[in-house]
Amino acid sequence: MADACQIMKKILLLILSPCFFSLCRPVQANKQPVIPEGPVSIAEGPSEQVLKFYTWYLHEFYLKKPVEAPEIVLSPDSSSYHLDPAEHLAFLKSSGYFSDKFYERELPACNACEAKLRSIDARSILRAGGSPIDPVDGRACAFLGWMPWTGGQGETLNTVNLVGADQIADSATVTIMLSDSAAEPYSYPRVTLLKEKNAWKICRIVISYDK
Repeated sequence: MADACQIMKKILLLILSPCFFSLCRPVQANKQPVIPEGPVSIAEGPSEQVLKFYTWYLHEFYLKKPVEAPEIVLSPDSSSYHLDPAEHLAFLKSSGYFSDKFYERELPACNACEAKLRSIDARSILRAGGSPIDPVDGRACAFLGWMPWTGGQGETLNTVNLVGADQIADSATVTIMLSDSAAEPYSYPRVTLLKEKNAWKICRIVISYDK
């Protein structure tokens, strides 16, 4: 009988112990990851918006994903080339940094290049192993020969500095300097922005190599 009492006391102590209660607690579900806000903030001014965009773009996309312009693609029968703007447009819309007017300004140049590309015999270019824009007369497709938001052709660019900014009402122009980690100036993008629904949106980028 004494042995039975001792066993009951041990069971009672086990049930009342903190370890027992910790083992009996339900397992908490894993917390959902915090999804960061998008890159655009309506509270930022035009200069901050441009600096933030270029810092993000150089880190995430430059020389990694071709989002700066429509892509040259081959027709299904390999007889001609044309421009496919799908990925470019998707980036402009999803990034949140660009006005619809940005692509509207690009359209004339894209249409002129498209017309030239369709007139080229793609099969001869493929046989020669050349670039589709090599035989295009004039400068109709020249904007596809470099990175149109930096002016680069594969150089390492990872630093953004503000040069100056002008603002009149809901329009602003911001000039920045792009350089490598050694701070050697490479180009000076001049970015025009419009204020749309309380947020500054990029509507034009012009590259200069001088201040």
